[in-house]
Amino acid sequence: MMNADGRSTLITTLDRCRTSRYSGLVCLRSDTQELLVWFVRGNLAHAENPDGETGWKALESLKGHTLLEFSEEPDALPPQRTIRVDTVRLLRAMRISGADKKSASMHVPVPLHLRLQKKFGELKQKVTGLQSFEMRKLMESGVLSNSNESKESDGGRVSSEARTMVEKDPRGARWTQQYGNRQLRIIADETISTTELMWAGSELWHELERLNTSTSRNEN
Repeated sequence: MMNADGRSTLITTLDRCRTSRYSGLVCLRSDTQELLVWFVRGNLAHAENPDGETGWKALESLKGHTLLEFSEEPDALPPQRTIRVDTVRLLRAMRISGADKKSASMHVPVPLHLRLQKKFGELKQKVTGLQSFEMRKLMESGVLSNSNESKESDGGRVSSEARTMVEKDPRGARWTQQYGNRQLRIIADETISTTELMWAGSELWHELERLNTSTSRNEN
């Protein structure tokens, strides 16, 4: 058992574990609350408290409290994973939303792919035949990772101009939008029309752009 330094808060302790790439369990205690958090190589993976709350709810129960003591169990594995947001993004969002204050509501960023998946689910209810979508990032060099697609003629760099491709054959239909280092592909079955495919692709691309803009604004 170790005493906290009197200035420790939830954020400062989580950040210490992140920067030291700690793996294992940390038990945090204030005068009224207790919180168990698990890290894997500095990434926050799971949190729970005695009230049975897990994930963000468990973290929120200790916000604004000064830590009186904490203990560590190195290399202890998390029983489950309830936190999937990148730890750096999570701590930044917590600072912005004033998570060191008990009265502040803690903002928790939702992973981008989960928000896009929700949007795709909404589109599937409106357009029959939609099956799945893929979102890929290009490597910094401009070459598509894990892809045999041809390179641009300017030394392997991918063009910064937006390109839209629609392909239909007996195996199904594919809509692909590529701009800079982002590529979004929607896959559908043979029953979908080209018009429906273009509409669904455009809707999902606009949502991706909106979420990217929102994420960048929150992180600055």
